[in-house]
Amino acid sequence: MFWNYLKIALRNLSRQKGYSAINIVGLTIGMAACLLMLLYIQHELSFDRFHSSADRMYRVNLSAKMGEMSGVGGTTPPPVAARLMQDFPEVERATRFFPLMTSTVRSGTKVFNESSILATDEHFFKMFSFKLLASSSNILLNEPRTIVLTRSMVDKYFGANVSSAQTLGKILLMGDKQREFKVVGVMENPPSTSHISFDMLTSISSYKVVQDFDWSWVWCQLVTYVQLKEEASAQALQAKLPQMVDKYAPAAFDRIGQSYADMKKQGGYWNLVLQPFTEVYLHSNDAGNRLGDAGSIRTVYIFALVAALIIVLACINFINLATARSARRAKEIGIRKSLGVARKHLVMQFLSESMLVSVIATVLAVCLIEIVLHPFNTFSGKILALNFTTNWVLSACTLALTLLVGIVAGVYPALYLSSVKPVDVLSGKLRLGMKSRGIRNALVVFQFTVSVALIACTAIVYSQLAFVRSMDIGFSRENILLVDNADALADKADSYKQELLAQSQVLGVSQTTSVPGRGSYQDFFKPENAPLNNLELASYLADEDFLKTLGAKMVKGHSFSKDLSAECEEGVLLNEEAVKRIGWKDPIGQTLVFPGGDNKKFKVIGIMKNFNTASLHVGIEPFALFHKASKAYNIRGGAMAVRVRAGQSEAAVKAAEQAWKRVAGDKPFEYSFMDEEFDRHFRAEQRLGNVLGLFTVIAIIVACLGLFGLAAFTAEQRTKEIGIRKVLGASVASIITLLSKDFLKLVGIAIVLATPLAYWGMGAWLQDFAYRVELTWWVFASAGAAAVVIAFMTVAGQAWRAAGANPVQSLRSE
Repeated sequence: MFWNYLKIALRNLSRQKGYSAINIVGLTIGMAACLLMLLYIQHELSFDRFHSSADRMYRVNLSAKMGEMSGVGGTTPPPVAARLMQDFPEVERATRFFPLMTSTVRSGTKVFNESSILATDEHFFKMFSFKLLASSSNILLNEPRTIVLTRSMVDKYFGANVSSAQTLGKILLMGDKQREFKVVGVMENPPSTSHISFDMLTSISSYKVVQDFDWSWVWCQLVTYVQLKEEASAQALQAKLPQMVDKYAPAAFDRIGQSYADMKKQGGYWNLVLQPFTEVYLHSNDAGNRLGDAGSIRTVYIFALVAALIIVLACINFINLATARSARRAKEIGIRKSLGVARKHLVMQFLSESMLVSVIATVLAVCLIEIVLHPFNTFSGKILALNFTTNWVLSACTLALTLLVGIVAGVYPALYLSSVKPVDVLSGKLRLGMKSRGIRNALVVFQFTVSVALIACTAIVYSQLAFVRSMDIGFSRENILLVDNADALADKADSYKQELLAQSQVLGVSQTTSVPGRGSYQDFFKPENAPLNNLELASYLADEDFLKTLGAKMVKGHSFSKDLSAECEEGVLLNEEAVKRIGWKDPIGQTLVFPGGDNKKFKVIGIMKNFNTASLHVGIEPFALFHKASKAYNIRGGAMAVRVRAGQSEAAVKAAEQAWKRVAGDKPFEYSFMDEEFDRHFRAEQRLGNVLGLFTVIAIIVACLGLFGLAAFTAEQRTKEIGIRKVLGASVASIITLLSKDFLKLVGIAIVLATPLAYWGMGAWLQDFAYRVELTWWVFASAGAAAVVIAFMTVAGQAWRAAGANPVQSLRSE
């Protein structure tokens, strides 16, 4: 019986080549898109699952509110890990990470700047399942100045021919002071599905700054992870954490001149929150990820929805074309039923045909994915692989998808076609193709509702990206060259600055600990004579040329000056937002106390016009600028911000590199441009726009394939009508209008349905941005117009062909 079904299915496919091609191509594209998205979603959901104890591990986040400032962060104070292990028996172990700034690393004549170094402790390899290739002892990173390298770093510094075991005991010189670090272990490179990303691990005891703040419950610069015992409850531990904070934090707050009790009375809080380890990558929109990349569960949901919609569109094509062309098989069905064939056998026959199409489409889809996978990886920034032998989830899902598509696409046509009565068919009373017209129209409306909504959503994503790239952020980010690793220059920084200023391509230079878009130093300050008794400020240490180089403006007072050395050491510049939060009516001359800096006092000498210092996902934050001569705090890292002449960027980079070699010797020269760094903040949104745009095109192609098939069927059904109209003098244009208007009405209904859906969806997506584009009517009107044009072009081709046919041929049988 099976072979009989297969034989008839193959015969019908070969007999109706055009119809079969439309179905197979549509399903191939739809299944390729669906499987591609399955690979993407599987990759995103697989993050951190390779750790054997992942289900018992948690990241400790800090949820805090002080005054008007509140938020959730992925960093915690230094004592948290030790207190968790000592105070709670259900905690098996805890570990801390201290992300290092870019460091110069030297081995013999090889010198590189490394920006992916984490300092951690001896619990690291006990908690995490990263694979060690060689080690000098069972306990690693428990001693100062020890380091574990990934295999890629061994190849980089010692050569690929050096074994992991031979690397043990070798010395690397690190940092500005070129301190010696001994290699005590070599490990495999972290998998691409790890949210903890690094090239080197050093012992956290090597860094005095961490030890100096071991008392602090306010200095939140470490990332803490905890592993519970197998029988322990995370909910029970979470309930105990507030008492631990209440016990230890007040003394640390008192030490910096803050009252923990008063903070809580005023509605503030300082809470530790456990976040499941496997949720860090996809569920950290608020807390972020200091140790690597972060994804978004919302993006996963969007891609899953789009993939499902595309495969549904492809199935709709099959259903519409099968029911539309049912009249061609009516006599076959009537005769077979008259000869005694049971309805269930007819159902099985039609399902076998749809299943055959599904299998063929699956094979072609896999071939198509093999062709487009590498470009898609580049497009999406992922490393995806199509491997059915090792990826059993992919194999199972592909098989399930093949069966599901075959059944979903074939079940309605099978039930519909097998339900006809032989007497009605053979007597010519039944017109099957027309009977199902209402359902076909509804499915066409659904297809174009999806297509119009995707067009509108894609347009809004790109509009938002264009908006944030072009908006006024308070300074000019174009033509700013950033020369990194300025700390490596030490006391030669001023000499390098003068070398740069001597170049004809350079308009201005400033040395700074950070620049907008790279993060800032965050700490609490106490304004005197103000309604607000404390305020968290973001800040930089920079020289007197910082604002001039960036093109930022002053609105009151004055900036730093070399001629006023006292102001450089004791003055501070605040932005408008900081003054607004503090509540000073006349801020010039007011005093700002820094409890974390031995209660040193800074006099406000000027007010800066607001400019964005962080990602444009967040708004303007209170910001302070200290002169580097003030030594307000000690922080590593920094850059030279160089304003270059427009159109001379390449020459400026060469000049900066030559000057660097003259001043810094063999220390690595690294640079970037500020506008490019800002763009990287929207890399996830850019990828979303790219992938969404790609799948919008796919959805339109699939929908248009179905529309093309229906238009061809309609033209074929109305051949004689068209012939009569032409004989009676109808023009080609009128016939095209006649055949197109019914389809365009359906597209119009789809536009009406798609507009509120797209408006609601993109309104929710835009909430992640502090600055967002307005959802204006013309975006949706343009999406609708595009859909109308595409649909008309699809239908008009068939209409033109039908209108141009010789009426004699179409009326000959009459």
